Amino acid sequence: MKKAVTLILLASMLAGTVSCGGTTPSGSEDTTASTTADTTTEMEEAYDFPELDMKGESLRILNSSTTWGFYTTLDLDESTGEALDDAVYSRNRNFEERYNVVLDITEENIDSTVETAKKVIMAGEDAFDVTWLRADLMFSMITDGYFTDLSEISTLNLDQPWWDQSVIENGSISADGSLYIASNYISFMGVQGSVCVFLNEDMFADLNLEKPYDMVREGTWTLDRLKEYAKVGANLNGEENWSYKKGAASTYGLVTWYDGIEALCIGSGWKYVEKDDKGIPQFVAGDEHFFDVADAVSQLCSTAGEFCEINNSSNGAHYEIAFGDGRSLMMIAEMKAASNLRDFDDTFGIVPIPKYDESQQDYITFVSAAQTLMSVPVTVKNPEQIGTLIDALAYMSYRDVLPVFNEVTVKQKELRNEESIEMLDYIHSSRYFDMCYAYGWTNNEVRENIRYQVKSSNGNVASKLESLAPGIKQRIQDTLDMMED
Repeated sequence: MKKAVTLILLASMLAGTVSCGGTTPSGSEDTTASTTADTTTEMEEAYDFPELDMKGESLRILNSSTTWGFYTTLDLDESTGEALDDAVYSRNRNFEERYNVVLDITEENIDSTVETAKKVIMAGEDAFDVTWLRADLMFSMITDGYFTDLSEISTLNLDQPWWDQSVIENGSISADGSLYIASNYISFMGVQGSVCVFLNEDMFADLNLEKPYDMVREGTWTLDRLKEYAKVGANLNGEENWSYKKGAASTYGLVTWYDGIEALCIGSGWKYVEKDDKGIPQFVAGDEHFFDVADAVSQLCSTAGEFCEINNSSNGAHYEIAFGDGRSLMMIAEMKAASNLRDFDDTFGIVPIPKYDESQQDYITFVSAAQTLMSVPVTVKNPEQIGTLIDALAYMSYRDVLPVFNEVTVKQKELRNEESIEMLDYIHSSRYFDMCYAYGWTNNEVRENIRYQVKSSNGNVASKLESLAPGIKQRIQDTLDMMED
């Protein structure tokens, strides 16, 4: 057992997923292949692959694809020469050979897969063994009994590092530990949906600003420090106002999209719901800290130039475009934005979302609600057999694909300095899954209303929350009642 744990930790270090601090993982294009091969050999002993012969049958997966820049590929017809593609291709062929199984992936747009899954499951059709569905659209499927309780599938090793423990911990909301959603490294949407702060290092140098990497290491990277930077980064440069226009000379302190506001709030310890000691969710928003965070984030978001929310790529008024054009000192965005900045001329880096203040123990990384989550339909005839297959595939993804994703795709092709590579540890290890998304308790109406109040800095957060709280509490209770039934 001790040897297995040691080998798992070794793979975590290579993959950049160990806890904060320590030696920064390093590597180069020339050594990644051999490193991954060595890790594969050593990790082989850490997992006891169950004996199973599927006799050529299929493992049928419904996968959600997007046009937003996420890597959603689960299989390919052939190798492409791209490191990540080839790692996925090799994993799948090895998996198919080991279990004499055929991977059958159905690709569909992320906005329609929930309805597709609902339709076939409601009809009692055993059409899919596994589904990957958008987190903030699938809550009714959980409460209406469309999915198998993963905690009752004994062949799933859900306590192991090849499963996202934040989703496991927060996705279970009943006293008996029932769990209907999970995430792993078969899909990278959850990883790429991790929200962080991008830094334009050239602008930092021009403005004689200390880059915040040491602050992150020392635990002093806070909301106040981010505000200080945002103030310095804002400059009209002769423009008449702060209205964003593509090609203008003005620069901004911080650009983002609507979820960036929530990322700042959650990074400061803001929560709507927490589980009690019995695992039952309780509405907790509205305490003193909740409103302190709202006030602090409002001070930033309501200051023109220091903060700019833009999300329209059709006219160039988009946070990634603005940052890529060198128009902003910082950007709050999902990790997948790094792949869209490959042609960015300036040097950029990343750091986690800041803490509220130095007394906050840990950084908290908000993960986009658009991430996909894995479930097993209730129509599956042999969930134990499916559990064997999906756990092995998740392990092989963790062992063979995640290191390539981190070492080659992210570190060598997207990030441009050792400090940013080190920061991946802080971001990965602090990822926070908000259960409210998956269960629909804080729906779009709630989040849009509260975000608007925070952004407008009109002091109405408390009154708006008071009006919305009864609905949130009722939805929580309805969920618990339906799951009990």
